[in-house]
Amino acid sequence: MIRPATAAARRGYTLTVVLIFLILLCALWSTVYRTPASLLRIETNRVLQQTRDQGAMNALAQAIQLLQYSAPADSSNPGRTQFTYGVTVSVASPSGDCTTENYTVTYTARPDLGPIRWQIQVAPGSSSPALPAIGANPQWP
Repeated sequence: MIRPATAAARRGYTLTVVLIFLILLCALWSTVYRTPASLLRIETNRVLQQTRDQGAMNALAQAIQLLQYSAPADSSNPGRTQFTYGVTVSVASPSGDCTTENYTVTYTARPDLGPIRWQIQVAPGSSSPALPAIGANPQWP
């Protein structure tokens, strides 16, 4: 007599396969999640630092642009090597509104680097006199 072949019953493997798949999926997710999270933190820090430095960079740009027209000079004291001025710049915040900030610009002559070399430092705070207006012939106070 020939008996029909019966399929071998394989019970209990489906749950095991599903659990293994879920463990592998969680491991893959934890590996992939780490990279975007660190990139997001780095990019957020870079943008915040750019926002903090915007005012000082604008003040430095004005100081360098003024130095392109002429060097600071004092007619009453020709040997003077350090000049300090105040500048007010407008800064846009991340929310979109504009604020003004005061900075102190200090020019220091550096003859050790060359005949007409200047070092420029910008720091938060106000100072008098104001930085001269940019033009063909700035009036250095």
